[in-house]
Amino acid sequence: MVESVKEMYNWIKLYYPDMVYVCIMIAAAIYLFVCKKEDRRSVISPIIVILICILNPVIYQKLLSRMVYWRMFWMIPDAIIIAYAATDIIKRCNKVTVKMVLLASFISVIVITGVCMYNRENFELIQNPQKVTADTEEVCDAILSIDKHPRCVLPYDMYSEARQYNGDIELMYGRNAEGYINKLDEKYWYVFYELFLDEPNYEYVFSTAAADGYNFIVNTKDKPVEEEVLIKYGYLSSMPAGEYVVYYR
Repeated sequence: MVESVKEMYNWIKLYYPDMVYVCIMIAAAIYLFVCKKEDRRSVISPIIVILICILNPVIYQKLLSRMVYWRMFWMIPDAIIIAYAATDIIKRCNKVTVKMVLLASFISVIVITGVCMYNRENFELIQNPQKVTADTEEVCDAILSIDKHPRCVLPYDMYSEARQYNGDIELMYGRNAEGYINKLDEKYWYVFYELFLDEPNYEYVFSTAAADGYNFIVNTKDKPVEEEVLIKYGYLSSMPAGEYVVYYR
């Protein structure tokens, strides 16, 4: 139970990295609860019920998938609460000058404490029409230049984009490795897990891939495969593709 509470807290910090915004949201909710009694049942009460459900360690353990737990916070109408409270405060003032000062103050506080969602940390300019990263484009082009219908084992940060880039690329696993859609075969899940590690067990990865006919394996340059493993299972190392290396047979 204690561990679940810690995990929940970590998710909250990831979703709300700036606690100033959380404080503003709480202040807005308190204001609405005290000053807008007619809205308690329609606004505040549902939020309290939502919080009781999603911030409940028992429900977290038993019902919610931890991989998508952060999505539960979408149900909290934080921006609406802040906007509603600020609008009501401005509405209560009679002088236009006071209204303008309050409006400018609220906007300034939100801008200063917030983070632009279109900054470089969240987005990057994509040149290709499929809207995938340059590394994914390079890897997929390298694979498709060798085989038009390849069967591939890709690292966790690439398999979703690879399917988006070209549907002819057959993957050992996709988002089902993370617990989505359907259950992944255990041996394939271990392949996914090994590629994720700093020092993968390439003996297991290549033996499983070779046995089941997956002729392409991709991983980052900083996790090179031993030459003995490549020779043993008949794989070659193709040209590097961005930060990745494509192994094929």
